[in-house]
Amino acid sequence: GLNSPLPKSPALLDNIQSGEEGIWSVRSPKGKWLGPFSLEKILSLQFFTPRIWTKNIQEGIEATAGEFPQIRTGLRNLYQKKPVNPDKYNKCPRCRISLKDTFYEGVALKTCPSCKGKLVDSSVIDRIIARREVAFSDYLVKKAAKFRENFLQNPVSTRKI
Repeated sequence: GLNSPLPKSPALLDNIQSGEEGIWSVRSPKGKWLGPFSLEKILSLQFFTPRIWTKNIQEGIEATAGEFPQIRTGLRNLYQKKPVNPDKYNKCPRCRISLKDTFYEGVALKTCPSCKGKLVDSSVIDRIIARREVAFSDYLVKKAAKFRENFLQNPVSTRKI
């Protein structure tokens, strides 16, 4: 069932540690155990504090929330306006492969090495869209055409400047 204990296989433990599963239970202000919750969910509870009594269901450990390193890291990430669990959010929505940081038109974005997709923060997408495409002037196009024509007629001959 849903409340049965989870097996302690290493692969499952990795998924649980990354916040994919609801392994946290917290004691409400009225003393009732609530959960299981994911890490993101317990940190968003209205009554959550680092001093709230918390249980890691998978490991069977009870302590104040601030004593769990996963919770401290999640709180630090929240404070720094980062995702609670960055590994969970740095995946390609299509391929589920880790994204790489890069820049386009001066804007930081993430690209997928597999499908070549780009993930752009919605707050900066206007900077990419608003950027005006600049074409070469007629003068430069004609100059390049003349250079190419001269070079193709006599590629060995070079003039010293």
